Amino acid sequence: RDRDVTGVQTCALPIYAEWNGQARHEASHARYGRNRGWNPLGIFVSDSGGLTGFADEDEAKAPIEDRLMICRVGQEGEIDYLISQGFSRREAKKMTDGPAAGDRRQFERLAKGTGYTWDGMEKDARNFVKKHAYEIEKTARRLKKKGKDSGKWA
Repeated sequence: RDRDVTGVQTCALPIYAEWNGQARHEASHARYGRNRGWNPLGIFVSDSGGLTGFADEDEAKAPIEDRLMICRVGQEGEIDYLISQGFSRREAKKMTDGPAAGDRRQFERLAKGTGYTWDGMEKDARNFVKKHAYEIEKTARRLKKKGKDSGKWA
């Protein structure tokens, strides 16, 4: 992580996939939020990670399951990208465990006492990413073009 980065940074950039995996990760967060009626304020991708911002009131009024799923779908978006690049699901999952660590910590903090688990929500997150693959890819392509060179919100 870059020592000069401020704010909350939940996702670490996977070096193996350059910008593509990170863009898919953040685009998955944004698509899930938008699908739930949240207002994505922007997505940032840089060499030290990524961030998807939402209006605070959207997250605050959301049911706990939605708040947990938004954490979970990022890793699934990245896994989906890696599978499309020829990796097995097992390899892709292992490769994304580190980059999704921030999301996982947030998930576990929010899920405490609810009975929801990271692994238990895997199937729902995977189904969401598959159902919205086109929109996620479209957003990720824009991020790759805009975010890679400028480090700006896309």
